[in-house]
Amino acid sequence: MPSSQYPKLPHWMALPETKEDLDYAQLPAVDLDEATTALGRAKLSKQVVDALVQCGSFYVVNHGYSSTQMDRMHDIANLPFEQLSMGQKQDYTTDSRRRESKSLTDGYKFRQYYV
Repeated sequence: MPSSQYPKLPHWMALPETKEDLDYAQLPAVDLDEATTALGRAKLSKQVVDALVQCGSFYVVNHGYSSTQMDRMHDIANLPFEQLSMGQKQDYTTDSRRRESKSLTDGYKFRQYYV
């Protein structure tokens, strides 16, 4: 699939890994190789629920995306953070700290929102 079919986007570059000795969270991995059978999917659904309840997040392995596809997804995901104006971001902001929203996940959150 030629990349000329898609709009050109600024390329997102990950920051270099820190040299600090940090206590990182150990996120559970969900292996999609197990999704080929009904039993495997049932096992995966329990793993996902457990991961979200216990850790709030997880990462996926053996998803089948190429590095080129992953790069494109990162480029797209970065657009709202780097390419929208402050006014555009403000249009989608909800300040749940002031009870304007019932959910902590509603709306755009500016940097250092949770500080």
